[in-house]
Amino acid sequence: MSETNSRSCTWWVAAGLLLALAPASAAAQTSPRCTDAEFRQMDFWIGSWEVTDAEGAMVGRSTVSPIMEMCALREEWDSGQVKGMSINMYDKPTRSWHQMWVDNMGVVLRLEGARSGEGMVLHGSRVGSDGKERQLRVTLTPQADGSLRQLQERSEDGGMSWSVIFDGHYSKTGM
Repeated sequence: MSETNSRSCTWWVAAGLLLALAPASAAAQTSPRCTDAEFRQMDFWIGSWEVTDAEGAMVGRSTVSPIMEMCALREEWDSGQVKGMSINMYDKPTRSWHQMWVDNMGVVLRLEGARSGEGMVLHGSRVGSDGKERQLRVTLTPQADGSLRQLQERSEDGGMSWSVIFDGHYSKTGM
């Protein structure tokens, strides 16, 4: 093969590789299956956060990242004692959000919900160590200053009344 043909062949191989990689890198950012606005409803939660309780005491850190070509969010929680993870995803056919939470204390939660105002309300139930079923409600609300409030509530009477079990204030720490 002549030097000119060799250079031409090398150029075409390099160009072909670039073209082959371009769609793959674009697909890694956003899947065409997850482009509807509903899939972006929880993007306000993406980031690294320091979490304080209602009294202002530091209770943990949370990192929320887009995964699966921006079709889902993964939350990683660390309070020092409790380490947990959730996967959050919008389910287009049911028009609802789903969260699956697991942690190192043996807790598994399955929540589902929808956008409510500027925030997200997820609900589910869990059987306690006493064998009684309790309703759970988690409300994530972005604040005007860029922070986030996560309010966790529990009902022991089928949703007639609710008690606060966690009132967390999330402040961004950067990514």
